[in-house]
Amino acid sequence: MPPASSRGRTVVTGRGAGSPLLDRILAALAELPVPGARDVAARRDAFLLGPLGRAAASPPRFVRPGRTRPVSSTGTDCALDCDHCGGKFLQHMSTVEAALAPPDGDLPPASWLLSGGCDAAGRVPLPPDGVLEELARVGRINWHAGLADPGAIRRAARYVDRISFDFVGSDETIARVLGIDARVEDYLATYRRLRAAAPVVPHVVVGLDGGRIRGEGRALDILAAEEAPSLVLLVLWPAPGTAFAGLSPPPLGDVFEIFARARRRLPAAELALGCMRPPGSYRAALDLVAAGLGFDVIVQPTHPVVRAVGNGADSFEECCAFALGGEGRGAET
Repeated sequence: MPPASSRGRTVVTGRGAGSPLLDRILAALAELPVPGARDVAARRDAFLLGPLGRAAASPPRFVRPGRTRPVSSTGTDCALDCDHCGGKFLQHMSTVEAALAPPDGDLPPASWLLSGGCDAAGRVPLPPDGVLEELARVGRINWHAGLADPGAIRRAARYVDRISFDFVGSDETIARVLGIDARVEDYLATYRRLRAAAPVVPHVVVGLDGGRIRGEGRALDILAAEEAPSLVLLVLWPAPGTAFAGLSPPPLGDVFEIFARARRRLPAAELALGCMRPPGSYRAALDLVAAGLGFDVIVQPTHPVVRAVGNGADSFEECCAFALGGEGRGAET
């Protein structure tokens, strides 16, 4: 069958469509010493996604975001102390003061990931307008927003080019892991308000609830109904120093089911495998699964997926939110 195109991604239609790239990816997956990897690799028809008949016929875009500088608007402070983070990920970000200091011989960043700790309501505070103006003067801004209130969204609309938004699909997970008084409906309402301000790239963490799959499918169904143009999928990393340290990430087979569901439910959307995922062979297996399912972007790819894909993959040096298309102000064509 002739190739079809969707948002710049070339796919092959037809359940029995051949894909040498897919064959290389699955062969590499089967060789990894990861529980379930061989079983997942054997499900070749499932990678073609059944009636949709999609198969990866072109390589993903590799993102190595060295030209995006992460900045925390709250330093290392966070009121939530969530089980999966505990503020540990804030420790690797620049403070606002350090970000605005004169460069010491280094090239200025091309863009910023403006994040920070949350307040008790799950909101990530924005810095003052003067700071936002200075940041925007240097590079594009990707605002990692929480459950932002309308006033903050209106302010952000004047400065930011992308908004990254963690979308949680389980009321129980919101209460147990994040510890905030909110429901899935609050996340949906915030997502809709954010989309009116700038292109939004929702993020879904697979296994957020201590490695269990709980609400991810609902999140995907909601985003599909909202016709989200892009989506970043992450996988729980039980990082040292967090409450989840010592737990196992979700089984590879469970992650495959969520990844495949994302591809089925959002067939026209651009999908990315984001930076937060466990290290080692498990990470390599995730990369190969994402590539085999036709994900458009893989952040910080591992050697096995680079070897399987070859040199044909494009590369990008900023945050993956900028590698994905958007809508409205700041959208790339």
